[in-house]
Amino acid sequence: MTIRCFAICCLSLGALSFPIDAATICVPFDQPTIGDGLLTAVWGDTVLVACGTYYEHGLQIGSGVCLTSQDGQPGAVIIDGQDLGRVLACTDADSTTHIAGITVQHGRTSGHGAGLFLERASPTIENCEFIENVSDDDGGGLYAHWSSSPVLSNVVFRRNSARRNGGGLCFDNGYSITLSDVAVEGNFTTGTSGFGGGMCLEGGMRPRVTRASFLANSAEFG
Repeated sequence: MTIRCFAICCLSLGALSFPIDAATICVPFDQPTIGDGLLTAVWGDTVLVACGTYYEHGLQIGSGVCLTSQDGQPGAVIIDGQDLGRVLACTDADSTTHIAGITVQHGRTSGHGAGLFLERASPTIENCEFIENVSDDDGGGLYAHWSSSPVLSNVVFRRNSARRNGGGLCFDNGYSITLSDVAVEGNFTTGTSGFGGGMCLEGGMRPRVTRASFLANSAEFG
């Protein structure tokens, strides 16, 4: 089963390069859950997830790990946090880290980043959707800070919310942000002093943006 999964991964992610001894960890065949797969993975490994909905939260992706759905499309794999906690976090991870073809939904946290939290992390995120994630602080769908430089391509943020800033996504004191073909729709802040219903940039951040759309986002202060 591992050999079959590795072949699929090569077809889906042919543009990526892996070390010769890299492993492909298939969920749920090699590991029963996405969380177990990520705990097992080391730099260069791919966690390849079969189509379906996975009810998990509190996941952590390490540096140099690729997390992807079997066919690379966001509708194929849904990680549903069931409003029980943050869905996914990535800390101290370099640009070889990759998240692709995943929908992250129904995360909830009293802190930053209910869908995805980045700290000193610069992953590539592509063909992903962040839906209805709720933060009681900043960045409902995604929050990135402390020297993070994520690259987002073909990513959708829809109906996420934050009590403070950045209902869809919030970037604070990072190095750089690259957004390409990103859609930010129907996100909002719930507090009376929140900024950036769709996106909030703090600490003088200036993103590199190509073909991004912002539609029907709302906040008390813009």
